[in-house]
Amino acid sequence: MADEAKKPSGWLNILVDYGPLLVFLGVYKLTSPEEPGPLGEIAAVIQGTIAFMIAAVIALVFSKWKFGRVSPMLILSTSLIVGFGALTLGMRHPDVFGAGEIVFEPFAGSGTTGVACVMEGRRFAGCEMSAEYAALANERIAAAE
Repeated sequence: MADEAKKPSGWLNILVDYGPLLVFLGVYKLTSPEEPGPLGEIAAVIQGTIAFMIAAVIALVFSKWKFGRVSPMLILSTSLIVGFGALTLGMRHPDVFGAGEIVFEPFAGSGTTGVACVMEGRRFAGCEMSAEYAALANERIAAAE
């Protein structure tokens, strides 16, 4: 009878597996700025990532308690997001990467990383194969300075 109580139901498994993602999307939607801008978007992503990390740990504990096991999908997604989320948050800490450090972007595109570097007081070096995108990146970075 104890084994029957531990049998997962389909909808509950899906909710546990995808719940942290829904939390991320909800927090991102609630905290994203009305006016588009890089700082507001970055803040919304960071807040969503923190919420996801908390929700993922809760989902892991709930899954182990309710089902007696944790699905491989939940382990993988939680490991990736918590790992990369912690790395992302750590990179914002001045003791990890300080102002004046060089950030290299091998695929610079339209220069979004370069603009963020200017805003954060970091130096930027980027490469871009497309002359059109390189010119756009140069314009955007110059405008941010």
